[in-house]
Amino acid sequence: MSSFENKICVKCNQDSISERILRIIESTCYKCEKEMKIAIVTIDDYTNGPTAFNQTEIELAIEKGVLLKMNFSKTMQETYLANTCTNCNSFTGEWFLSKENIACGIGELSYNDYYTDVYSCSYCDDNSEMNYDDDSEMNLFGNSDENIPF
Repeated sequence: MSSFENKICVKCNQDSISERILRIIESTCYKCEKEMKIAIVTIDDYTNGPTAFNQTEIELAIEKGVLLKMNFSKTMQETYLANTCTNCNSFTGEWFLSKENIACGIGELSYNDYYTDVYSCSYCDDNSEMNYDDDSEMNLFGNSDENIPF
């Protein structure tokens, strides 16, 4: 469990930041039925897919065995970062990630949660994260996809 307790955003001075938790789910690919790891980030009990990940979360997901790739969605008619099967290259779209998270909550799928000490401010900027160092001081940095390793 993390040490998150009512932190104040240094940018807007509001009590409006939320803890981001990276969850790695042990699932199966819908297409080939092989084992597949799926990564999500929960913020205030909302499920967010890889499109909402920051660099720290991307790197940790990859380190934990999740394959994240840019994939074209015929449904969305756009290309986005998605959880991808290592066996057949099919991907789990954003729409299905809540279903995977609910399955964890009712005990159908196993998972591991990772606390990265990264936080989001919902009041001043949905694309900002708060990062606390060991001295509990906050550093603000922008969400960037510059260094995505693909």
